[in-house]
Amino acid sequence: VVDGWELNREFFPSPRDHPKPMNSRFTEFCGQRKIKQVFVSSQNVALIQYRMPARGTSFSFSVRFVKNPNPCNVLFQTDDIYTLKNYGKRSNCSVTTLFPAAVKVAALDVGVTPSDGRGIEIETGTIHKVRSECQKRGLDDYVQIGGSPGLDNGNLQLADSVCGLDSRAGKRLERIACEVTTVRLVSSGAFRQLSYHLLQATH
Repeated sequence: VVDGWELNREFFPSPRDHPKPMNSRFTEFCGQRKIKQVFVSSQNVALIQYRMPARGTSFSFSVRFVKNPNPCNVLFQTDDIYTLKNYGKRSNCSVTTLFPAAVKVAALDVGVTPSDGRGIEIETGTIHKVRSECQKRGLDDYVQIGGSPGLDNGNLQLADSVCGLDSRAGKRLERIACEVTTVRLVSSGAFRQLSYHLLQATH
């Protein structure tokens, strides 16, 4: 049982974005016995991998979907509008799909509004190419948009990275031609982060 998803020896969420170490995300068992342990995934995906070389062997399992009030890493298959939030914590969260997609940032509040609610909110507009612009301002909070050949976002090829406060950001469309499309929020926890993303499959 895998806490997350595995494809071609790459994992979602990637090791750098998951709160648990890799060795605690796997549970293996075999033999003829009833497993009483309940496995709870940390995000919306879990994977059961099995090997049964003898004919006539089998196993059964049940699945229950529990509500996660603070979703962070999400693997999805449909076109929709998705929201990434840090819930006031230092975390890296992402939405990932296993197909090429077009990504548009519909609204953005990243690296501007303090998480304690104090301070004045001034619309900065969307600041692009964060590594050179936002980090010049001392900001460690940004959103990465890109693609990769596999699930490990350590290999993410960036199309853009953004930060700022923009209630009408949805003007720019990024077409990701890779097998995997990812929108990743990097958050220091010092700011309240909220970003809406429209993702559409491209064919």
